[in-house]
Amino acid sequence: MIGELLTRLKGTMVVAVNLPQQWHLPYLPPDQLYAIRDERVRQIVRYAAETVPFYRDFFASQGMDPRDIRTAENLEQLPLIDKEVVRLQPERFVSTSRWGREAVPFDTSGTTTVPQTIYHDKRSILLDSAFNERGRQVRRKLLGTVLGL
Repeated sequence: MIGELLTRLKGTMVVAVNLPQQWHLPYLPPDQLYAIRDERVRQIVRYAAETVPFYRDFFASQGMDPRDIRTAENLEQLPLIDKEVVRLQPERFVSTSRWGREAVPFDTSGTTTVPQTIYHDKRSILLDSAFNERGRQVRRKLLGTVLGL
């Protein structure tokens, strides 16, 4: 009972800490948005190169340094991945970090191909809540409180 309460409190804190950042993002000047975007690109690529088997093997086999991926434009250096590859080897796309080991599996509907399982770490699910709240705030600002629910 106490453990469940602490887990919920921790989740609420993740959303609460990230919510203020989400509210102002849509209104930042483009250069600030690009800087934030590119910093996130660097973080994601570094994380993937260190902890996701597919990307770790890709960088090693290509002799590429993940630090060379510095901006969103540099992402074109990474391979396009076919859904079939992910479906056949889903474990190669799951991080070996604690976040990956504790990831929650979700099954896709399979509307474009065969259903497949994808994994989301718990923190990303909570951050998505903050992101969705940002969208709600933008709709409210543009449409008013009645239409912008």
